[in-house]
Amino acid sequence: MPAARTTVFPRWTIAGLTTLVLILIVAASLATYGTTEESFRFIIRATARLSLALFTCAFVAEPLHTLLRPNAATLHLRTHQPGFFLSLALSHLVHLLAIIAVAKTTGGASLAATPLTEILGGALAYVFIAAFALASLSGARRTSSSAPPAAHAWPRLHSFGMHYVWFIFMFSYGARAARSLAYLPFALLLVGALALRLCARFQAQPSRRTMRAK
Repeated sequence: MPAARTTVFPRWTIAGLTTLVLILIVAASLATYGTTEESFRFIIRATARLSLALFTCAFVAEPLHTLLRPNAATLHLRTHQPGFFLSLALSHLVHLLAIIAVAKTTGGASLAATPLTEILGGALAYVFIAAFALASLSGARRTSSSAPPAAHAWPRLHSFGMHYVWFIFMFSYGARAARSLAYLPFALLLVGALALRLCARFQAQPSRRTMRAK
């Protein structure tokens, strides 16, 4: 029988498309505003929304496959989840570079105006996003019974990191939605994504209890 097709190419295809979108965002911003603070802030907003879309796809991939009847769409989303993690890391890297550019343009005033708790919280989110990308490249989520204890701890750490990054996005867009209805759809998207994960978890619990009983 022929070997099953791997997902290496789809991963890089998604990351490649994301790279193209990022190039277009940066090029359009620089062409419109030049190397100004407004230009870099435009890139920050655009990459934040792109990152939100990529993260949401990765966040709901498993729940949708669990809750809905498996089909080509849910299987595709679940299979290519690593590609969304890689793309999220790329998008948020450009996001970080734009934040640094604004800080340099404003002489550090933009960072000085940001609470330290937000900076530290965002930095931890970056650590998790980088870990997701590395795990996607190495396939660290799939562990066997002979794997070292650290490998078995990864699924729980991955789950915690996913929900932590969700919280950071929700904190950002939720606060903005309270001030402007323009951000409400983004906040509702995050709430809906979390609801899907919770529903999938509750649905999976009875089947786990049944397996333990056997």
